[in-house]
Amino acid sequence: MYSNHKIKEYICLPKLLLTVVFLYTFLSLSFFAFKSNIHAQIPSLAEKVFDKYQTLLQREDIKKLLPLILVEIKKPETQSLLTPDTINLIVDSPGTLKQFVPDIDDEFITLLEEDQEIQTFLRDPDVQTLLKDLNAIDELTELLRLAELSLAEQVVEKHASLFEREDIMEFLPIILVTLRKPDIQALITPEIIKQVVANPDILKTVLPDIDERFITFLKDDADVMTFISDPDVQLLLQDPEAIDEVATILNLRIGPPAEPWDVNKDGMVNILDLTFVASHFGSNNPPPEADVNRDGRVNILDLTLVASHFGEQTMYEE
Repeated sequence: MYSNHKIKEYICLPKLLLTVVFLYTFLSLSFFAFKSNIHAQIPSLAEKVFDKYQTLLQREDIKKLLPLILVEIKKPETQSLLTPDTINLIVDSPGTLKQFVPDIDDEFITLLEEDQEIQTFLRDPDVQTLLKDLNAIDELTELLRLAELSLAEQVVEKHASLFEREDIMEFLPIILVTLRKPDIQALITPEIIKQVVANPDILKTVLPDIDERFITFLKDDADVMTFISDPDVQLLLQDPEAIDEVATILNLRIGPPAEPWDVNKDGMVNILDLTFVASHFGSNNPPPEADVNRDGRVNILDLTLVASHFGEQTMYEE
């Protein structure tokens, strides 16, 4: 017979093994997650070059020449010559470039002779590596193209498939109208956006009148969550002009308010509208906004019309 001590040892052994297995699994997963996260944060070669030399690459004289230069560089016969030694030789003596690339623009040779920034650019080992990598060249070209787009254009292009969905486009105008209001803009901070991404229900406390479907989409729809998590989208949500540009690109109607009782066009019918109308009561030449019912006079009927919509939020149309 086993002693009580032995029995306890046999009982504890499986627990110990399970604990060891659990810890091993947890640490392994944590390690791989850490490696994945680190890997995801490492910029590509094209991104490194773009970030380092964006100002140079977006100079007007460079933008004029760059597309043609990249075409020449990508040719197989040119690629075979693009060693670091050859590139450094060309930087030291730009006239020799004609021997390697006969069709190169003379304007680029002149720039290379006179422009210290371009010389520094071409001597950079990352740039020299990129010039030998056709995929990296294509990625850099795309980064430069995107840099020419406005924030709104980038967001619309990046999330084009989302904006093609009928369920999204049905309520998007209402969302955009709400987000661009001054009082709402004051609430849309980076911290609030992060909280909404983590817990969409928080949005209801910030925007009590928000369409419930949008909150449901945030919870259940991976595409919408990807959209709202995009740093560019988060910047756009804090920029009324960018919101207006998105609406223009998508041909959405979120212009001035159609409801005339929102006299000052701030998206809310309140005491400010009543005060404005009252200040022109009986005027012979009132501003059009004060004549709410458009009968040519500002009187009790206009005040009554504003008062009947007091407290309402207004929608925007063309």
